[in-house]
Amino acid sequence: MPISLAAAGFTLLIASISLVQQVDLKGYVALSSVAHIGNGSIGLLNLSEESVGGALVIGLSHGIVSPCLFFIVGGLMYGGFTTRLIYAYRGLLVIAPVMGTLLMLHLFANIAVPLSPNWISELLILAGLSHQTLLLCFLSSLNILASAVYTL
Repeated sequence: MPISLAAAGFTLLIASISLVQQVDLKGYVALSSVAHIGNGSIGLLNLSEESVGGALVIGLSHGIVSPCLFFIVGGLMYGGFTTRLIYAYRGLLVIAPVMGTLLMLHLFANIAVPLSPNWISELLILAGLSHQTLLLCFLSSLNILASAVYTL
């Protein structure tokens, strides 16, 4: 079990570091999925009541938010603009306000703004981790901070 927890923490760390350098929107969605599932794996492997509940909620919210992001990025945005590079979408709200608003709402849900399902799940995971392993609690909280950095 400690080896699995260390692997999930390492995956979380590497995905967050890789996301800071990401310039492709589809790659961003894929790597943020890896980071969220790494966080959920830490919660599930911790086996405390709060963190397992948080892992279940993160699985559910990830199953809703990530496919919507893939549809917006891969279907709508790429179909209309034929590029997935982040810098090409400056001023998206002016050109396509509905698409830009949809993307922004789902990105906010992805970075776990308060009262979103991802926020509830990460809060539960941190509560469960704080009772047992402070190092993984610190890594998980760094992931929350890193998700805000690489999204904004």
